[in-house]
Amino acid sequence: MLTLLAKPSHAVPAMDIRAEDLIRKANEIKTSLNMTPNQLILWQQVQTKVNRILQSRMSRRGQLQADIKLGLGNSKAELRDLANKLNAEEDLSNQENKQLRELWLAMNDALDDNQQQIVLDFLIDQLERSPAEKSESARKQGNGHARGMERQRSGGMNVGFP
Repeated sequence: MLTLLAKPSHAVPAMDIRAEDLIRKANEIKTSLNMTPNQLILWQQVQTKVNRILQSRMSRRGQLQADIKLGLGNSKAELRDLANKLNAEEDLSNQENKQLRELWLAMNDALDDNQQQIVLDFLIDQLERSPAEKSESARKQGNGHARGMERQRSGGMNVGFP
């Protein structure tokens, strides 16, 4: 692929690839895979489960954000208690990240060799993109939270691959 020839000088570390970023690109790769009907059914099942996990995470994190903001507004706030809430969220996110990887690995197992190569090329392309490219790409796609994308890279959001 031509994308493999042009390598940016600042590639994205594997641990900084977020599930949310890859999910947005899922339809691009889905089309190029030319899947069989059975593969399409599995893809839909995986995508449904992934979306459920990510929606739950987003909701949970929104509540956590509100709880921490409220806690910090309290003059008697215990930072350790707030840190414990963050640690619990990070632990849960790590468990979810493992679930997400397993779901996508099961999908990958159902692909033939040619399709698996397409997935590998896609992942290589994602790793070779600079953080600035990824942020600009998200902004062009109308991503409302692209401005804060770099700040959001931490906090257990990383999954390693789709």
